[in-house]
This record gives sequence, C-alpha cells and structure tokens, in this order.
Amino acid sequence: MSPIDDELRATFRSRAAALVPSPDPLAGIERRAAKMRRNRIAAAVAGSALAVTALAVAVPALVGSSAAPRGFATVAPSPATSYRPPNALRWPTVAATSGLDGQVKSAWAVDHKVGPTGVTLEVLYRGTTGDKGEVAAYQLWTAALPARVVVATSAMGQALLLTDEPATAASAYRAIVPGLANPWVVV
Repeated sequence: MSPIDDELRATFRSRAAALVPSPDPLAGIERRAAKMRRNRIAAAVAGSALAVTALAVAVPALVGSSAAPRGFATVAPSPATSYRPPNALRWPTVAATSGLDGQVKSAWAVDHKVGPTGVTLEVLYRGTTGDKGEVAAYQLWTAALPARVVVATSAMGQALLLTDEPATAASAYRAIVPGLANPWVVV
C-alpha cells in the first residue's frame, strides 16, 4: 500500500479509538423516528388547514358577491310578453340557441300540461359538464302559470330536468357548477 493509505488508516483508527461507543444505539434511532413522525403529523395538519383556508378564500372570490355567472351576453325580453315575471335568480340572460333549450321547453310543457307554443323560456345559465354534456338554468312561464326556475342537463342526448321550483324559492340558488355527469347546484 501507499504511504497515503497508511496515514489515512492510522488517522481513522486513532479517531475511532477516541470515540466512546453509545451505550444504547436504539434509543437514538427511536428518538429520531419519533421526531420524524411528529413532523409528518404536523405537516399533514398544517396542509389540511391551508387547503381549507384556500377553499374558504377561493370559493367566495370565484362566485363573487352577486353570484352571477360572468361573460354571457344579455338578451332583452320580448315586448310581446307583458306578463314576464322578474328574473328570479337575478342572473344575466343568455340567448336560447341550444338543442337542450327546445327539449327543456317541450318537457316542461308536457309536465305542466300546457302547449309548448305558450311557454316562454329564458336561459339564465349555460355550461358544459365534464362528459361533454350540457347544463343550463332556465326561467319558464306561461300566461296562466307563474314563473318557475328549472335546472336541466343533457344525458345521452335527452334533456333531464333536475329541478323545477317556483321562482320565489329559486332565489336561494347561488350558482350552478358543471360537474362530471351532473351539475352541482349551490343553494
């Protein structure tokens, strides 16, 4: 061996001889393991608290104080419908252009035993579900029936009426959030 190897060996042996062996090496290992466990639990609790706080701040910020969906064009009501009720949800209206709109109007007319030509439909919200379906909130009425708020979604190409409430009770709705298969209606 080389002289450097001999010097290193001698240095390591002298330092090892100077150290006092630990009387119980498992105690130190257990202490470090307990410290790691406490740190993990503290991190999990802090992460959960941070997630709850983030949701508590983000949801009201996203919904807004008026809870009205943004970015939709408004449509003025037809002057021929003088019996038009006030907008129950106080959300801006959207142009009725979807196939779901006609299906909802027909299904609602059948449910309420009125002709579909006498039904007036106003789109209050339109969105898409996670499975590329459609979700919308409507206000429907006729000359004889008071306004109702309907939340509907398209399932397998057919309209599915999720809620059909009187317009006065519908003012409790805050938002409609598109979900995977069905929307979430926030009341």
